[in-house]
Amino acid sequence: MYQANYILCQNQDPSFSERTEKLKKYKDLPILLLQLATAANFLSPVSSRFGQWERHPSGWESFIACEAQLNSFAPERIVPILAIASTVPEIIFSIMSILGFKTRIAASGAASLTFVFAMTMTYSFGVKLPLNYGVRRLHIGVSSSDDAFLPLES
Repeated sequence: MYQANYILCQNQDPSFSERTEKLKKYKDLPILLLQLATAANFLSPVSSRFGQWERHPSGWESFIACEAQLNSFAPERIVPILAIASTVPEIIFSIMSILGFKTRIAASGAASLTFVFAMTMTYSFGVKLPLNYGVRRLHIGVSSSDDAFLPLES
C-alpha cells in the first residue's frame, strides 16, 4: 500500500526525482564543511604558536607556559614533549581533513585529541572551565587555543 502511494506521488510530481537527485548530489556538503571547519579550528592555534597571526601571535614559549598550566600533573621537563605531541597531530589531522584523505581516521584522531584535551583541562581546572570554554567558542568540542588555559574571570 505504502509503495503504491509512493509510486503514485512520484508519478504525479515530475520534479520529485529531480529533487531527490539534488539531495543526493549535495548530501556530502555538510560533511565537507565540517571537515574544513575542524581543520581551521586546529590550524588556527597552531599557526599562532608559530607566529603566523600578524596581530595576535602567541609564540611557542607562551604555548609551552600554557601547556604547563594545562598539564599540571606532568613533570615540568616533559611539558615541551607534550606540546609537540599535541601540535603534530593537530597539523596532521588538519591536513588529512582538508585533503579528504582517510577522513574517518582524521575524524577519529581529531575527536580523540579533543577528548584528551578536554579531560586534561577538566583535571587541571575543574569541570566548569571546559564547559564554559566550549560555549564561549560556540562549537562542540574544545580546541587548544593558547588563551584557553587562562582562568576565566566572572
